[in-house]
Amino acid sequence: MLFNSLDFIIFLIVVVTIYYLIPNNRVRKLFLLGSSYYFYGCWNVAFLAILFFVTLLSYGTALGYKRDGSKRDKRLLVVSIVLLLCPLLCFKYLDFFSHSIGDMLYFVGCRMQVPEFKLLLPVGISFYTFMSIGYVVDVFKQKLSPEKDLLDYALFIGFFPQIASGPIGRAPQLLPQLKEKHPLLYNNVAKGCKMMIWGFFMKLVVGDRAGIYVDTVFGNYLHHNGSSLLLASFMYTIQIYCDFAGYSLIAIGAAKTMGFELMNNFERPYFAKNVGEFWRRWHISLSTWFRDYVYIPLGGSRCSKGRVYLNLIITFLVSGLWHGAAYTFIVWGLLHGLVQVVDKATLPIRSQMWAKVKVNENSVFRRGLNIIITFVIVSYLWMVFYAKDFSMVLGITKRYFVSGKPYIHQTTIFFFVIGFLILLLKDLKDEFMPEKRWLLNSNKIWVRYLSFVVVALIIVLFGVLGGGQFIYFKF
Repeated sequence: MLFNSLDFIIFLIVVVTIYYLIPNNRVRKLFLLGSSYYFYGCWNVAFLAILFFVTLLSYGTALGYKRDGSKRDKRLLVVSIVLLLCPLLCFKYLDFFSHSIGDMLYFVGCRMQVPEFKLLLPVGISFYTFMSIGYVVDVFKQKLSPEKDLLDYALFIGFFPQIASGPIGRAPQLLPQLKEKHPLLYNNVAKGCKMMIWGFFMKLVVGDRAGIYVDTVFGNYLHHNGSSLLLASFMYTIQIYCDFAGYSLIAIGAAKTMGFELMNNFERPYFAKNVGEFWRRWHISLSTWFRDYVYIPLGGSRCSKGRVYLNLIITFLVSGLWHGAAYTFIVWGLLHGLVQVVDKATLPIRSQMWAKVKVNENSVFRRGLNIIITFVIVSYLWMVFYAKDFSMVLGITKRYFVSGKPYIHQTTIFFFVIGFLILLLKDLKDEFMPEKRWLLNSNKIWVRYLSFVVVALIIVLFGVLGGGQFIYFKF
């Protein structure tokens, strides 16, 4: 059941309505858990078995700690993490590992047919696996007490707005909310609907419209010149942002209509002044997860410069592998890590150069230049992310320098430009004038409602209705 479908809208309305009509909070939670399992089972009922396994294993592990820092607790933690990762490794990486072994054998001159498994990847497995690992680690470190109520914990892992593609919830933030009885409040419903409608706008009007051009050009890149490929790279950069930030807003908004606060996942990442800042604004729930459970345990920034750089590279290598079982994803993650290492290593030199020409760090010119450079780097790396193999990466890179007029599909470009300009104006306002309350955030109720109607009409008239699934569903 995709968020961008009529089925989901009907499902959400029914769930929210019944949720508030149930007076008993425990019955409410049972209903919400059942609805969440129904939502997840709509993709494939068999996937529920993996969700149950991850839920029960992490729940039991936390209860099994003695919480005395003993070697027994450490062994239990390690064993539980390995077991929790087993389904993810099996379904997502088994084929990749098998082919990698075959590639290595071929490289040393041994030709051998390796088995292919072709397992169907369960939706959301990367996200709820990370949630469960974060939970058992937090309990082990005594950041929170183990949850004794299985209903609350199962709802924490399986809560339908976030199970498919996040945000990756944290137990200290979400579990206490699941214990509360949330009253029906107009502000919650209104704010949640506002988030959702803007999420639909980003996904359907901007993201999916851009995707038509991107797939057309990248899908036949050998027959397109540099102008078309650069335009496609720009549009994919916008597409993946609108696709995933749009999904996150719909998820956060759906939860908000029932009184739950999910973690904010995006903070206008394309206004970042360097790649490190980009990752503090992009997919925040995942970035902070890697920071807390990979980067900091490796030593974080409390080490020598060389070790800090190595920690960064390892963290982004793991991030790349998390995003997909392919060499291109690993290289994509490695390049993000290397760019940050270069940025940190050259910072003193660049600061001296700017000081010599007397350009302040907060000057409009310097900030604007840094934003543009970061955007160009990130855009190129998104092309690597999109590419199916390295031959495609190299082919597109070479053809960037082939001159010619860009391919223009008038209808697609026209509707995309309208949506993009509206999005750009809103993000510019939120980034540089957050105190201003315009349109959807206006203090005047008639302006807010009129803005809702206009955005809804734009979605219906310009949006790609009945489009494909969200990009991050495959991760």
